[in-house]
Parts: sequence; C-alpha cells; structure tokens
Amino acid sequence: MDPTGNDFDEQSEQERLDVARRYRELRSRRLTEPVEALLGHEVVAVGEFSSLPRASYAAIPMFGALIAAAARLRARVRSALPEQMLLALDSEAVRLIATSRERLIGGIPLSGPPSDRADHGLNLVRSWPRDSTRIASVTEKFLATEVVFLVDQAEIRLYTASLKSNPWSAELVRRLGGDAPAPRDLGQPGDGSGP
Repeated sequence: MDPTGNDFDEQSEQERLDVARRYRELRSRRLTEPVEALLGHEVVAVGEFSSLPRASYAAIPMFGALIAAAARLRARVRSALPEQMLLALDSEAVRLIATSRERLIGGIPLSGPPSDRADHGLNLVRSWPRDSTRIASVTEKFLATEVVFLVDQAEIRLYTASLKSNPWSAELVRRLGGDAPAPRDLGQPGDGSGP
C-alpha cells in the first residue's frame, strides 16, 4: 500500500529484469539494424556519441543555454564532426555515422549519392582502420562521459551518456581498449538468474 492508501501491486525483481532485458534487446536492434543496413555487413558494436557535452551545458541554470550556444559555434569552427553520431565497429574499421540529414558541424553537407544514404537518416561520414584507432582516455564528467579516441595519433574528443547506464557505447569503448564498466547481468528470461 502506498502512503495515500492505494493498494498497488509492485513489480517483482524478476519483472523489472524482464523489462530491462526487453529494453536492452530492443535498443540493441534499433542501433545495429540500421547501421548494418547502411554498411551492408554485420557490426560488432555500435555506440551513440556527440561532439558536444550538451546535457552538461543544459543543466547549468540560466547560463546553460548560452554556454551551449557558444560551444556549438566554437565547434563549427574547429571540427568537421557531426553533432550527433554513431560509431560502429566491425572487423575492419571504426565507422563514424551521422544520425540525421541535417547539416554537419563544419559545413560538410550530408547529401551524397543515394548509395551512401539510407532511409533512416544515417550517413557514413568517415572510416578509420580498426588497428589505428584506440581509446586514449575515458573521463566521467557532469552528466556525460568524455571519451578521447586516438586515430592515427590524432585525438578526437567525444561525449556519450554515462557508460554505467549505456552498455552500447561501453561495449565499443571496451573493444577499443578503453576502461568501461561491463553491462549489468540481467540473467535469462524467466529463470530468476538476475543479480
């Protein structure tokens, strides 16, 4: 019974784990299937990243919007990376994929030959050989995780949701040699083998 006197059934731990398992499977499919359709082959890991720590800026009362706008302008001048992106790891390369058809930071248009575009708004922007890409550092920031990639000795600084609650980006970071937490063991459906 809750404090107002209503009698509600609470979810059991197993029910919560079943919901979390279904969500993880659905989110995994929603990330990997469009990327695999775009690339035409299977990927090992896909993670969501941003070139700006927007959530961190937005959390600053009153000045957050101004700081975010200034950072966005500064990023346009300095970077040719999309603001929102997926990084996909396959057996040969790390692939940077823009996640919308809107403009890229740095003015690189997302329009390209139809063979390079997909109906779901993804566009392959760059690829780097897998063996020349690694993680230099992973740092928890306010409301985000900063991940520094080394690509042919050049640093690329990206941001993602906390790796503790983001097993998709964490998997990509781990596979590239970075320090990221393993996903929570959710057990098997209906077996009660959760944590």
